[in-house]
Amino acid sequence: MNKKQLVITVIIAVVFIAIVVGVGEFTGRVAKAPEVSNIAVSTSTGEQATSTAITPTGTTTPSGSSATVTLQSHYVGSSFSLDYPNAWTITSMVPFSMDSFGGKYPVGGALPAGGVEVDIATTTAIGDLDSIMTTELSNALSLVTSTITVDAVACNKASFQANYAAGSYSQDTAIYCLRGNELWKIYFSYPVNDSMANAHISAFAGILNSMKFLP
Repeated sequence: MNKKQLVITVIIAVVFIAIVVGVGEFTGRVAKAPEVSNIAVSTSTGEQATSTAITPTGTTTPSGSSATVTLQSHYVGSSFSLDYPNAWTITSMVPFSMDSFGGKYPVGGALPAGGVEVDIATTTAIGDLDSIMTTELSNALSLVTSTITVDAVACNKASFQANYAAGSYSQDTAIYCLRGNELWKIYFSYPVNDSMANAHISAFAGILNSMKFLP
């Protein structure tokens, strides 16, 4: 199962669990599936992805790495905007997904060597964020949590490994940002021990630094 299929599966599962939660005792679960109808819905007036030859403040070099990634393309949707590497491709609008390999997964659905993927979704949050994260990350391996700021919003960050295909592991980051009762989820994945890891980390840091919640 590839990452995109996993996100869709989680969406379906969360819908079912949310219905049960409405009449049960477990109030820490997300109330609904990640609702992305307000994210990246194609319109003739608001949404666009353009190449702008810019170097945003998010262009970074991770500690101990010589990898520096310049974000040359700019995306504007109905509820967020961000910069991303020109070589990446937006492969899905609902839910929003972009990657460095044009959505062409190898046989078996694992992320390809050198490949990286970012997914973004929103949902209405019910209960505390710790309970939501505990539930959604119950199968995560080597889980480490921390905090991070995205567009001046305090967010929780989880770094972990996951097995999405037989014998294939990915290094993942899941970021949870609460804005009122709206929960944003930002997912970042690349193969464990990938030779391009430093470049992926640099690109993702730049994407987060450039990201703006709209309006």
